[in-house]
Amino acid sequence: MRFVLGFLALVQAGCASELVVRAPDTVRVPRPSPLADLEPLAVSIGPIEGAPDSGAPVGERGAAFLQPGGPIYLTDTPSRALRRTLEETLSGAGHRVVREDAQVHLAPRLLEFRLDAPRDGGAWAVAVRVGVSLRVTATPGDRNWDEMRGRSERSQRVLWRPGTTTLESVLAGCLEDLAAVLADSDELAAALAAVA
Repeated sequence: MRFVLGFLALVQAGCASELVVRAPDTVRVPRPSPLADLEPLAVSIGPIEGAPDSGAPVGERGAAFLQPGGPIYLTDTPSRALRRTLEETLSGAGHRVVREDAQVHLAPRLLEFRLDAPRDGGAWAVAVRVGVSLRVTATPGDRNWDEMRGRSERSQRVLWRPGTTTLESVLAGCLEDLAAVLADSDELAAALAAVA
């Protein structure tokens, strides 16, 4: 009996309840797209508003037999992951991301950044949701702006408790979907062209 209790305690102690996930460094951007069809622009990106505090969890992973549930964290912040996605989307469509002498300025706001893996019956439903609002202006702080929103969601059902690799794969797919939504947005392309 002591052996069984000791084994169970060891198994439970060895199962980390929290997960740390890495956001992708790059995303693929579809070409051709309305964003790529524009004349190349110099675009600045302002600070990401609405992002959760650094070190705050971005989601939750469900519990399983002998394995506690726990928070999911990013190695980076959601704002950095979004900034990289925006930079890759713009540069992949032929535009330059600059700090000074921009023709167009983007003021992004993170509306949602969730990565959850709840238990769903005999499986887990890994789901990632990312939403962003972009204000397009000629200069930072300009009161005349166009705003557009982009959102992507990706999910995957897995039979075994999802680990880092599965979560990172679904997150990468979701950010690539967001890049495609933005690149294919006639609304965003029109706003950039109008301001430039």
